[in-house]
Amino acid sequence: MCGFVTVSSACPLGRADYARLERATNLLRHRGPDDEGYLALSATASRFRGRDTIASLGHLPFVATADEPAVAAMGFRRLSILDLSAAGHQPMVDAASGHALVFNGEIYNYQELRETLPGPYRSGLDTEVLLRAGAMWAEDALPRLNGMFGFALWDPASQSMLLARDRFGEKQVYLRSLPNGQLWAASEIRPLLSLGPLPDGDTDALTWDFLLFGLADHTEETFYPGIRQLLPGHCARVQAGKLQTPRRWYRIPRLAEADRTQLGHHLAESVRLRLRSDVPVASFLSGGLDSSAIVSFADEMLGAQGQRLRTYSSVYPAGHRYDETPRIQAILAKLRHTEPHLIPADRNRFESGLAELVRCQEQPFHNASIFASFSLLAHIRERDGIKVILTGEGSDELLGGYIRVHLPVLLRNAGPLALWNNARSLGLSSTVHHLAKGAAAWLPAPLRFGLLRRLRPVAGLLRPDFFHAYRDRAAAWHEQWTGGSLRDRLEADLTRFNLPQLLRHLDRNSMRVSMEARVPFLDHRLVEYALNLPDTHRFRDGYSKYALRAAMAGRLPDEVVWNPTKLGFGMAEQTWFASAARQVEGNPLLQRYLQPGPWRAVLGAPITEQSYWLPVSLALWQQQLTTYKEQAA
Repeated sequence: MCGFVTVSSACPLGRADYARLERATNLLRHRGPDDEGYLALSATASRFRGRDTIASLGHLPFVATADEPAVAAMGFRRLSILDLSAAGHQPMVDAASGHALVFNGEIYNYQELRETLPGPYRSGLDTEVLLRAGAMWAEDALPRLNGMFGFALWDPASQSMLLARDRFGEKQVYLRSLPNGQLWAASEIRPLLSLGPLPDGDTDALTWDFLLFGLADHTEETFYPGIRQLLPGHCARVQAGKLQTPRRWYRIPRLAEADRTQLGHHLAESVRLRLRSDVPVASFLSGGLDSSAIVSFADEMLGAQGQRLRTYSSVYPAGHRYDETPRIQAILAKLRHTEPHLIPADRNRFESGLAELVRCQEQPFHNASIFASFSLLAHIRERDGIKVILTGEGSDELLGGYIRVHLPVLLRNAGPLALWNNARSLGLSSTVHHLAKGAAAWLPAPLRFGLLRRLRPVAGLLRPDFFHAYRDRAAAWHEQWTGGSLRDRLEADLTRFNLPQLLRHLDRNSMRVSMEARVPFLDHRLVEYALNLPDTHRFRDGYSKYALRAAMAGRLPDEVVWNPTKLGFGMAEQTWFASAARQVEGNPLLQRYLQPGPWRAVLGAPITEQSYWLPVSLALWQQQLTTYKEQAA
């Protein structure tokens, strides 16, 4: 788990380019404080060091002295997780083929892959296995990988660089083309800002998506003109500063019906692979089903190896509406090899930490609840030095955990029997509420758009000219996001509209403090199995995520398995709204997009609707932007 910057150029690189590469790479120091390295690439590879390069490579020349007339270069910051020795130094070069690699992420099945590839190997690293696989199979290596990754692979024969991103977007790759014929890529946006002023251009269409629907990370666009992202499950080749059209290398297959009782087996296998590490692995533990399921398997597996699992929980005082301590204690009573840590939630940290959260996220975020993991991760890293943690992201998108969102889609397409079964379990009023919420999706586009101001309270804040300017996007997103079956909706959530944004939140929050977050629910074999289950395994008898509940029955307490309440991570973002809103009052960006009267009324309300966070987040990001550019410049 690390960070990289690369450049491909139509003209030979000069000393100024290497200076920019060093500066951009060191803006990722938080992602990799353990080591630093550089390569200049043409027919051969020349290695250089930086200020933080490991001592054993102290003989290398400083990158600041580089003046190689190369056509490409790589910079890297390392967070050591596997094989902590100098053998893990990147960029890594394959001596036999001359291929070079910078790689951010983890390939969990590297041990199995290694057995299919020729040796010898000089390390115990997944990086070396990935390099050998890429040199041997190029793009065809991608489907063989089980892991999270963003990487750049240099092929000396074609003088080109392959950029690739994992299936679901756990790791990000951002791109920027410069007028001088250079194409830069990086693990975060900030290094690309350091390359000079951005071109003119507006992001009003993306802003409209965000303010109206909370969407971000769903297109190649970013909130920075001239900077785009490689989408999840995509790869692209770069040659002489030109980016070929990105290709989607992964689509979730539609599989024939399989054994419907194997969800627990697939999750256990995913956890087993994600425990591979040469540093201790910890886990989040809320009182909910997802993290508890992960911890249950990890506790058993580490215990068999004579190890203990550290768990971390954010808790509130007894009696607080968000306190999940009783359920956490019930889960812990079922475990045998766990070292629990209950961390009191501190709402007072929000005001002091908000600016840093906005800065590290780099783009607006749709929900203030991510401050919970932001705060907890920093506490864990600072107090205990933990480098790797397991998290429960992806389960809701995969298994239908958002009952208010997914049930209307199911009921729209289900027969009378399914409707009756859910109505009997949920109650008539709740079923009618969900049906009414989903009924708008059945209407023709003009009628559906006309109802947006009633269905989305934040839409009532937008200026009428701005609200109507991008109405065609509403129809397009509806067709791609909410049209079709429940399986179609879940796949859209997983691959484009919901999960990629959550994974960006997780990546920035964890890597800000040099921590690697691993997501067991996103093992592609588990995803492919679960997404092809019948809808009755997602919703049954009024329960969401029924297949996971059935799989964990007996392993976890009934009050966790069969508790329908969903509290999220345990932080009430509405308690922070007034504080954040005061910081953006009068922001010129909001004056451009919002009607002043309705917005003032929202600011004066004691209780706010969740979607009202969206304009606050946008304004906080805009206010940070000037400082952010100054820091990067």
